[in-house]
This record gives sequence, structure tokens and C-alpha cells, in this order.
Amino acid sequence: MKPLHATILTAAVAAVFAGSVIRHPAAASPTGTSLLRELTGSNHGSITLSEAESAARRKFAELDVKHDRLLTPREVASIMSRDAFIRADTDRDGLLNMREYLADVHRRFIAADVDHDGTLNAEDLASAPGSRLIGFVDY
Repeated sequence: MKPLHATILTAAVAAVFAGSVIRHPAAASPTGTSLLRELTGSNHGSITLSEAESAARRKFAELDVKHDRLLTPREVASIMSRDAFIRADTDRDGLLNMREYLADVHRRFIAADVDHDGTLNAEDLASAPGSRLIGFVDY
């Protein structure tokens, strides 16, 4: 049996190592304010659907590791659940093309735009629907 201090030391080293290798999902996601700053260059303001779609096109390219202009469930696993993928895959071919990806971004944008003004501010992006949009745009 290992002495107690060796067990504690092993656990501490493992925890430190894991923390340096694995990013916590919340830490990887920007806040509404930081996303606005990245997309618009300002802490105050908002993003339009056009700006969100432009950022989503960059994110699509980043996710498309095979560079075949199609996203597999594996390629989008970091931002989309399997059920969300199935809903977004409107042609039911098991892949997302750019049109399907942007349509999903559009739906998420509309859901986050609670005041229906065609823009999202930091408060909108911090809401539950806004947070579901954040992973879909490049920032």
C-alpha cells in the first residue's frame, strides 16, 4: 500500500497536468462582451446577422478539417450535440454543408434576438439562446 502522502502527491500532479492540457469548456467560450469586441472591435455595440454569418463562414472553414466543404458530426462535436446536428442536417445525408450550417446559425441568431431589432448585444449573447450561438462563429 502506498503511503498517504505519495497518493496525495500523485493526485496533485495529475490534477495540475490535467489542468494544463485540458481546457475547461466555459473558459474556452467567450462572453457576449468579448465576442462583440472580437467581431466589432468595441466593447459596446452589437452584431448583425450579416456579421454573424460572416464569422460563421470562418468557423465553418476552421471546423472543416478535411477541407471538403462538408462537416461531419465528429468535426462539429465541440459545438453541437448529435441531436442538434440531426436537426440541422435538413437533407438527411449525415453531413452539414455551408447552407445548412448557416441556416442553423440564422435560427440561433433569431432565437437570441429577443427584442427583434436585427442585432445582438452583449446581453443577448449572454442569454441561453445567445450562448448557443457563440460556438458557431469564429472570434
